[in-house]
Amino acid sequence: MSRSRTPPAPPPLARAEFRALALAYRRRFGYALACCGPSGEFLAGARACQAAKRADACDVCRLGAVNEALRWGEPCVSLCPSGLAMWAVPLMRNSRVTGGLVVAGINLEPEGRPASEILRHVRSAAQGLLEMADQREITNGALLQLNRLRGHQERERAEAIHEFKSAPSDRMRRVYLIEEPALLAAVARGDRRAARAAVQRIIAGVRMAAPDRPDLLNDLALEILVMMARAAIEAGAEPAEALGGHAQWRRRLAEPQDERALGPWLAETAERLASSIPRGTGRDSAALAKAISFIEKNLSRDIGRDEAARVAGMSPSHFSRVVRHELGRTFTALVATRRIERARHLLARTDKSLVQIALDCGFCDQSHFSKAFRRLAGVAPLEFRRSQRARHPQR
Repeated sequence: MSRSRTPPAPPPLARAEFRALALAYRRRFGYALACCGPSGEFLAGARACQAAKRADACDVCRLGAVNEALRWGEPCVSLCPSGLAMWAVPLMRNSRVTGGLVVAGINLEPEGRPASEILRHVRSAAQGLLEMADQREITNGALLQLNRLRGHQERERAEAIHEFKSAPSDRMRRVYLIEEPALLAAVARGDRRAARAAVQRIIAGVRMAAPDRPDLLNDLALEILVMMARAAIEAGAEPAEALGGHAQWRRRLAEPQDERALGPWLAETAERLASSIPRGTGRDSAALAKAISFIEKNLSRDIGRDEAARVAGMSPSHFSRVVRHELGRTFTALVATRRIERARHLLARTDKSLVQIALDCGFCDQSHFSKAFRRLAGVAPLEFRRSQRARHPQR
């Protein structure tokens, strides 16, 4: 009695379709493309190189590259045992991996080309392979996007935990004094990415500082949510929209939380609250406040409008309009005023010389400082110091 044989699995990609894709990819990025089966076995296209002594070693590398791309939702550039770069995109039918598109055997240190230039091109080529596969609907773009989001969240969480492991021992104090204000500022200026990162750092900090207190996570989470909503409202969000999830928040936090699930949920809520702030005055005011804080910290050096605009996340022209609209003055006048205010403080409360104060406030010399101070304060620096000492002799 003859034994029935299992029919061979169909190839993951028709030969004509693969040849067209490989040709288009080579024309666009200059790299040869290969197609492998679900176990990493070579099926078609260009073999990587002749460096491997065994074919199964290449199969393992190809399979590993496909699995990494599936796990992280995007091609991951890695090195084979021969030290050559490779990346892949999974070929999929629904959620089943049927094979992969692989680029391998790439030398990252060719003679005559900077390594940074090669790496930029490799990253672009890896992302381009994913885009081409998604456009042709030969991979599961929706599943990869979901895995990509999960991967980013996992990396953010891991980075936050690593950061707190290397931080000083007073981690809870750091959470309240540093991370919490950073989170509220990110929400207020509508910075979704910064808000998400701050939430991850806070959750990691509480978990590292109080690993045996899961109830602390619930209490802190509700407090964070309420403060984020208040920050969003103050920055211009509609109160009903910002506070609309309050009852849902309480129900969610009524039970003990898994830190792995709580972090992404809080981060998503922070993003929604940041997104609820309308473009315009609210966000502009928050961004301007950030720029002013930057100016205050850098008064001792030359500060350009373009640099301050980058800190505020605005174009230079829009930043100038916001400064004039919100403060009624130009950027140059704003910096000059802040410098004189700093000088007034130093004259009244320190014994620093005029030369040192001039340098601390960003003036090139004492003469320039004295002229600017007299013009804006209406009195010479030494006269101002004497008047302050007479008014407040205890200082």
